Amino acid sequence: MDGIHKYFSDFMKRRHPLISTAIPFLTTLILLIPVQTFPEERMIETSVDGYYPSRIQTRVGDKATWINTDAVDHEIAFSGNPTASQEEDFYLLLPKRNTASLVISKPGIYSYKCSWHGMHGKIEVLPVRSGD
Repeated sequence: MDGIHKYFSDFMKRRHPLISTAIPFLTTLILLIPVQTFPEERMIETSVDGYYPSRIQTRVGDKATWINTDAVDHEIAFSGNPTASQEEDFYLLLPKRNTASLVISKPGIYSYKCSWHGMHGKIEVLPVRSGD
């Protein structure tokens, strides 16, 4: 192993012309690569008396995840459909002590409810930020 370290050390001391040219080039190239912003995930917890938070604001492309910490199943029945699917209204079953998620694809205001327990929520979906 000592031989490899010595070789590398000697190699760097000589500063091979290719390395001297490649490092600044690669650094510039990395800095010019566009930075992609990743979608956010909004978490909504449920209990027998409500969704928390009951209202969220998010953007197209973000993910909404409901977390059921309760000992009973809940439903998430939307008025409208914030997803890319073709259904007029969207529906999720949220089993007890489980999660359910969706990726939001359409801007708008979407109400949802659990008719079994009288819970209500709302998602305001804004368009993708310009430049994203």
